[in-house]
Amino acid sequence: MPLTTLLSRIGLIAIVVATYASLAGTPASASAATGGQNSQSPSGYAISSVSYHLNPANPANIDSLSFTAAGGARPTTAQVRLSPSSSYKTCTVSGTSSPWAVSCSNNGAFSETVREAVQLDVLLAQ
Repeated sequence: MPLTTLLSRIGLIAIVVATYASLAGTPASASAATGGQNSQSPSGYAISSVSYHLNPANPANIDSLSFTAAGGARPTTAQVRLSPSSSYKTCTVSGTSSPWAVSCSNNGAFSETVREAVQLDVLLAQ
């Protein structure tokens, strides 16, 4: 496993565990993270301001997440997944210029719990 993949997974786990342990439902942010297959930024985009939002009634569940994608043309397709065994969830892209705001709510809940969210894969296409 490449070192960047391992570090990205450790970073996501630390963010999620810290969020679950200390915030109990309050949105948490990571100031800089990368997304994409094999923990590389999607070609032409820099991923930052990743924010995980936990379910207020059950903070073990992730309700949504958001991030910014800077550079490149506005993506027409944006998807994320939180573990290698999960399916990709469709996200919405907003903004009139880069950085693009990307929001992923999956109708209010992801299928992964905080404990199951071991990585963030981001797919962006123009």
